[in-house]
Parts: sequence; structure tokens; C-alpha cells
Amino acid sequence: MVKKKLVKKSVRKNYTADNVKMKLKYNKILLRLVTQHNTKHNYKIYGVGTTYKGWKLVDWNLLPLLYKKLNKSYEKKGFRIKKHKNWINIDSLSSLKNEIKKIPKNFYFVDSTDNIRINIFLSGLLSILGGKRIIIHSGSDWVGHQSKLRILKDLFSNDKIFLLRKIFKYFLFSFKKFLVKLLRTKAKIFFAGNYVTYLNFKNVYRKIYKIDSPEFTNFLNLKERKNKSIKNILYLDQDIPQAFDFKIGNKATTLDKEKFLVHLEKVFCVLENKFKYFNLTIAAHPRRNTNNIPIKRKFIFDQTIYLIKNSDLIFTHHSLALKYAVLLRKPIVFLLVEMLKREMYAYESVLKFYAKELGSKIITTNSFFLNNEKKINMKSLFEFDEKKYKKFEENYIGFPGLKSRGRWKTILKHLDNNMFN
Repeated sequence: MVKKKLVKKSVRKNYTADNVKMKLKYNKILLRLVTQHNTKHNYKIYGVGTTYKGWKLVDWNLLPLLYKKLNKSYEKKGFRIKKHKNWINIDSLSSLKNEIKKIPKNFYFVDSTDNIRINIFLSGLLSILGGKRIIIHSGSDWVGHQSKLRILKDLFSNDKIFLLRKIFKYFLFSFKKFLVKLLRTKAKIFFAGNYVTYLNFKNVYRKIYKIDSPEFTNFLNLKERKNKSIKNILYLDQDIPQAFDFKIGNKATTLDKEKFLVHLEKVFCVLENKFKYFNLTIAAHPRRNTNNIPIKRKFIFDQTIYLIKNSDLIFTHHSLALKYAVLLRKPIVFLLVEMLKREMYAYESVLKFYAKELGSKIITTNSFFLNNEKKINMKSLFEFDEKKYKKFEENYIGFPGLKSRGRWKTILKHLDNNMFN
């Protein structure tokens, strides 16, 4: 008699609370409310899987529940989404209810969303259930203000319909901001990711702690790779004009996508003609789908910090990845595109802020630039100000002295020491 072997069928794990019964034994947890998927980039930034003395990080992704259409668009292949048992996709109220039942009597939580229903109602419910809200601030950069009068004058002259949409969005946003400030659960502990943030909030919160920013953490974890001898200039892609922040914020826009991409290609051609002995490389934005290549050029994915390390010159609009360029002492050139100024009114101010703080150049990619490439002083673009770079990294990337303080384990360590006090 032949015994039949029992073969276990492999089942693909899909960690949504409704369609999989998981045995997550919560002990001491830091619950993070997010509205984004666990992409390859977020997996590192959020320190998914980090534990410390019985503590664990648990993430509730509320994107499937609150933004169903947007969430569906991220189900396509090419977004490089990772699975983890502690990253839970909340896709219904029943799944949210099931997860709420699993949380312990006392816990900490951080609300990383910009949604009034979460900011007020879910945060309030979690507080009633024993949760203590904390704030984890990765670090402030530009803290300037826009002239509302200048914006009104510009829109009134160019696009009155768009002006009305902007005014409506502004008052709606202001009202929501007021409600959140009035009704949101007050935070007990504040974690600051850079020196400027620490100074801004040290007199606001009684318990404030210093931690590493995400960029400084990735820089410290940078594995040694031999620098390539190939001369290279790098463009930092920001997935414009279909950035995730615009979609989730439902921001009003009139940007002509095709017109912008045609303009960007012309800029690349000018740079290639000017820098004939350099390769032009594009570092793809972390949220860009690998199947979404908007122009006929090669986009390199998930290698931004290594690409910066192996490049001689960095071109950007205002990507946060420029912090890697500062840490790696790479010269930065900011590209000011005229058609983006009306879409993002802070755009020009942010560029000028960064350029001033870093001593970097700004190139306005107008018709003069496109037709007078010979007048570009190529040599000056490869220069950077060491003193300003050092000051910037100690204020906006880390703290004076630029030593590591740790990030997620440090946060859990401080929470363990406070133990819900």
C-alpha cells in the first residue's frame, strides 16, 4: 500500500484584514496611520519590521478605505509594493473594526495622514481606547510664506476660472485646518528629525526628542560601492505632473502634461549638447511605476542615492533627494520651469530658499535658455560652497555635529522609557 504524500499548497499572502485571518499578537505597539502603500521606498523609510524589547511597529494603510479610486490605480504592476504582516491594508469599515479589536489597552499612535476623518474621528476613537498620540516630524525645510495678494493678481490676470477654484480650495483647506487644530487629539511626545524643527517646537512640547531624518538614515546605511569613472550628470525625477501628493490632495491644476514633457525633453537636449562628455541619467521618483516612462529616455529605479554618489552634477526642481547630494558633496543646480510656477506657487520661493542656503545656481528654463546654450557657464555649475553645505546639513538634515541618534529603534526606546506617562 503506497502512502500518499501530503503536499501543502503555497498561498500568496495578501495582508488585508478582511480576506486573511492573521494571528498578530499585539504587545507594546506604535500604531502608524498612513494613506500610502508599502512600496520598496516606504519599506525603508518607515523601518517596517523594526522591533525593540517587545515593541513593534504596526501600520494601518487607510488608502483602500478612503481613496478607493486612487488605491485601485496603485494595484497595477510596476509599483514595487512589498508585503509585511504588520502593514495592514484597511479596505472596509469591518476590517478597521477587526483591527481595532486587536490593539492592546495602552498604546502609542502617530497620524501621518492629511485626512480630516482620520485626524479627528479615528484619532479621537483611538485616544478613547487608550492610545496616546505622538508626532514624528522628519524635519522642516522651507518655512517661508507666499504673498496671497501676488497670487490673486497673477491668477486674476491669467485664469479667472482657475482663480475661483483656488479660492474655494483655499477656504475649504483653511476650514479643515481650523477644525483639526480645534478637535484633534493633542500629542504627548514630539520627535524632531533636524535641528530647525527641534528649535521650532522645543518650547511647545514638554517631551521632545532628537532622531535621525530619513535621508540621514539612508546615508548612514549607504553600502560602499566603487565610484564609477564614467562622467555623469543626474536629473532627479519628481513624477510631475502626476505626483501622488496632487492626487491624494485633489489639488486644482491646469498644467498641460504633454507640454511640460516636451519642454523637459528640450531641456535635456540642451544639457546634453552643453555637457557633451557626460552621460545624462534620470533617477526615477520612488512612486513612479516602472511601466510609466513618459519620455523616450531611460529611468533608473530605486537607486537614487547611488546615482547621486556616482554623478558629478545634480539637476533638480526641489526634490528631497537633494539632501543626499549635500551629504555626498555634489554640486546642485535648480531648474526653474515657468509653467510650474502657477501650479505650485511655493515652487519658486522654495528653489530660491534652497539656492540661497546652499549657494547653488538656479537656471530658468525659458526660451532664452533653450536657444542660448552657449552662454551657460558650465565650469561654475560644478562648484559648491563647503561652508554652506555643512551649515545646511547640520540645520536641515541633522543636528550640529551631525552624529547619528538612530531613528525607529530610538523612538521605540523613548516610548518604552515613558511607558504611557
